Amino acid sequence: MIIGRKRRYRIIQEWLDGREMGFKEGAETLGVSNSLVNRAARGQCNNRRVLRYFIALGIPADVLDLPEDLRAEAKARGAA
Repeated sequence: MIIGRKRRYRIIQEWLDGREMGFKEGAETLGVSNSLVNRAARGQCNNRRVLRYFIALGIPADVLDLPEDLRAEAKARGAA
């Protein structure tokens, strides 16, 4: 199922690469599969744990195209 969020996958990937991280490290940190982190980055799912992880890393909210319920969290963290 494709959610169709307009996440900017390449920018998310570059953000992680710039910090010598990848989707695999995020998956290990969260205890989820690499494919789940990848699907969330592509906008194919809205896994809240993964999206909150991206927010905590400081990835800008406009890059993440967050669901409505997470926009306020991102704004509070200064990622908006």
